[in-house]
Amino acid sequence: MTSRRIPSRLRLRLLLTVAVLTIAGAVWGVSQTQRSVADRAFTENRAAQQMLTAMLDQETGLRGFALSGRESFLEPFDSGVRAFDAAAAEARALTGPTAASGVEMQVDAARRWQSLARQEIARLRDRGKGPLTVRFVQIRKNAFDRFRSFNRTFQAQLEADRDSSARRAGLISTATILVLGLLFGGVGYLGIERSSRAARIRRARERDYRVTQAEFNQTMQVMRDEDEAHSLVKRHLERSIPESRVVVLTRNNSADRLTAATPVPEGSPVAQRLADASPHSCLSVRLAREYRRSEDASPLLSCDICGKLAGDVTCVPSLVSGEVIGSVLVGTARRAL
Repeated sequence: MTSRRIPSRLRLRLLLTVAVLTIAGAVWGVSQTQRSVADRAFTENRAAQQMLTAMLDQETGLRGFALSGRESFLEPFDSGVRAFDAAAAEARALTGPTAASGVEMQVDAARRWQSLARQEIARLRDRGKGPLTVRFVQIRKNAFDRFRSFNRTFQAQLEADRDSSARRAGLISTATILVLGLLFGGVGYLGIERSSRAARIRRARERDYRVTQAEFNQTMQVMRDEDEAHSLVKRHLERSIPESRVVVLTRNNSADRLTAATPVPEGSPVAQRLADASPHSCLSVRLAREYRRSEDASPLLSCDICGKLAGDVTCVPSLVSGEVIGSVLVGTARRAL
């Protein structure tokens, strides 16, 4: 079974479809990466902001307790401690190795401040120990300011990492689209060039065919007899069809015979079949139409002359005023005739 070639235009359309789908897939993949980076950066910044909010809640609770002495004001402090621990755990899970140290610096500063805050709470509860010194309050404030400084630096680092990831994703997107565009553009150019070259070759063959047909028609007009005309047909077809052998057959109705009007090698398959062939032995003559047979075909009705010849065979009836006077047998394998 012979495989059918896909037409050039269809191949080009398929190529363009694949190119569009591939580039669209690449853009979608990069956009998903950018979205993932943005979502991760948002979550990291939220965790950093939650750590700061939790510390501010603790500071607010401590100040309320210091001013009023009421234990209920320590509830924001206690909930702030729990919220800070949860936010710190989330930040540890989210951040990469480069930002992990920023989280730990904030945690250490927060623990330092919490330790000082608990000392202050204990002293405030035990009024007998006397008021807090200004120096102690300043130390606690410095610890809180240190945490806030680390938190600002951490958020700035997250922002820089997000911008860097976004730029990197953008560069990857641009490079991917550029490479795919160049690749498919090059393949498309080669496909178009190949189609153009095939079209040029086809036009050249058509031009050569018209030239040779014109030459054949002109030469046929000056043939002196049938034998010379038959020889011209043989030479013309063998020159026009590469790797072919041609035999012109004539019909002798009075003798009910089919004979070769051009030389046939002695002992060839055609010569053996023509030894006692009648006009009806040739299906082209019998059916008055072109007969084709491929080497691997098994037709229902086989031609006695060329049915078992090697290679592909084409036989065309010769018509004069609607009457079949013979045929022209063309074999594409030189061993066929």
